[in-house]
Amino acid sequence: MTMSLYDRIISRPRPLLANLLISLLLLLAPVGAVIADGVWDEYLDWSRWRPMLTAPAVILYTLAISRWMASSEEKMLRAFRPVVQIDDQAYERLVRQAERINPTGEIIAIVLGMLAGIGISLPWLRGLDTFWLRLYVPVSLALMDGLLAWIIYGSITSTRLLSSLHRQPLKVDILDIKPFEPVGRYGLTFSLVFVGGIVLGMVFGLDVSNIRSWQSWAFYMPLLTIPIIVFFLNMRGTHRLLAAEKKHRLQVTAQKILEASRAIQKHLENDESLGELAQEYTALIAFETRLRFASTWPYNTSMLRTLFFTILLPLLMRGISALFFGQ
Repeated sequence: MTMSLYDRIISRPRPLLANLLISLLLLLAPVGAVIADGVWDEYLDWSRWRPMLTAPAVILYTLAISRWMASSEEKMLRAFRPVVQIDDQAYERLVRQAERINPTGEIIAIVLGMLAGIGISLPWLRGLDTFWLRLYVPVSLALMDGLLAWIIYGSITSTRLLSSLHRQPLKVDILDIKPFEPVGRYGLTFSLVFVGGIVLGMVFGLDVSNIRSWQSWAFYMPLLTIPIIVFFLNMRGTHRLLAAEKKHRLQVTAQKILEASRAIQKHLENDESLGELAQEYTALIAFETRLRFASTWPYNTSMLRTLFFTILLPLLMRGISALFFGQ
C-alpha cells in the first residue's frame, strides 16, 4: 500500500519496455536538440556533451535505484519488528500511518526544486543562441532538481516512521544493540544513494578547469554533507532511545553499588566476613564499566568506514573522469 506520490509514480514497478522508452527519451533528448538546431559539428567534442548529459544520467540513476530504496526500508522494518512489543496488526497500522506523506508538501518540494534548476540554467543560457538547446537546458535541469528535491523531502519526512516506532514499547538491551543495527544500515543505504547521485553530478557537471573556483565548491560542498546528515538523521531517534536506556541502567546500577558499599562498610565496622558481598560488589563494578562503554548509536565501525569512503568517492570519480576524458 503506497503512501506517497513518490511511491505511486517513481518507486512502483514498471514494465521493462516502459523503462527502456524512458531511458531512450532522456538520452536522445539532448541529441535531438543539437540536431534540430543544426549545431552537430560544434558538439563533436565530449566536453560539450558531458554537461548536457548530467540531467539524463542523474534522472535515470534515480529511477534505477528507487526500487532498491523501497526494498531497503522494507528490510529495515522486518528486521526491526522483533524489537517492537506490539501485535502484528497494530504494527502494520502504525507503519501505514507513519509512512503517509502529505502530497502538498511533495508538490511544494518539486516546484521549489524545479525553480532552483531553472535558476541554475540561467548562466548557461547566456552561452546558447539556438532555440531547442535553450529549451532543453532549463527543462532538463528543472526535472533533475525537482526530482532531487522530491527525494530529499521524502527522506526527511520518512524519519517520522522511526520516530513512531521508537515511541512504542520496545525490547531494549543496551549491551546488545544488534537488533537496532538495521536502522544504521537503512541510514547508510540512503546515504549511499545520495553519494551515487553526487558522483554522477560531479563526473558530468564539474569541469576540471573550474575545480578551484569557489562557485563550484559552494555548490558541491553542501551536497557532500547530505549523506552524513541523512545517515545520522535516520539514527537520532534510536540514539536518544538507547541513550535514555543507558542512563537509566547506570542510575539503577549506581544505586546498587551504593547499597553494596554501605553494606560492606557495616560488615567491616563489625569485623564481619564479607561473604558474597565482595563478589556482588565486584560484579556490579564490572557491569557498570560495561554500561559506560556501551554504544548508543546503532552503527558499527564498518558502517562508519563505508560512509567515510563514500564522501571521498565523488572526488575520486571526478579525478578518474579527468584522467580518462581529459575534462
